[in-house]
Amino acid sequence: MGKILLTLISTFLISASPAFADSLEVVVTNNLPTGPLSDSMARYNQYLSRLLSTRFTPPRGKDSRTIRVSFVLDRSLKMTDPQIEKSSNWSVADECAMKALKTASEGGYFRPLPKDAPSPIAFSVEFKYTVDN
Repeated sequence: MGKILLTLISTFLISASPAFADSLEVVVTNNLPTGPLSDSMARYNQYLSRLLSTRFTPPRGKDSRTIRVSFVLDRSLKMTDPQIEKSSNWSVADECAMKALKTASEGGYFRPLPKDAPSPIAFSVEFKYTVDN
C-alpha cells in the first residue's frame, strides 16, 4: 500500500511540475522493418511517447530545443546503451532528456514489449520543445 501511494504521489509531482516550454512533442521510432509488427509496435511507440513526455521537464530557458536520444530495451525491460544521438547544444536540456529515460526505466514504467516483437529493440526518441518569447 505504501509503495503504491508513493508511486502515485511521485507521479503526481512529476506531472504537476511547472513546464518551462509552450509546447512539447515527443516522437519515438524503432529499428524494426515495417510489416506485420507495424501495428503493435506503432502502439508501443505511442505509449513510449506518452510516457516519456510525462517524464521530461524542459529546463528554464529562452530558446526552443530539440534533443534526440536512443536506448535499447529487451524483453526483461532492461534498458541499455542510453545515449544522446543529437545534442541540443545545451547540456542542461540534454541532461533533462536523459533523466526522462532514466526515470522511466528505473521507476519500472516500461510496459512489456509486444509478444511478437523481437528482443532487444533499439529506440530513438526526439524531444522537441518550443519557447515563445
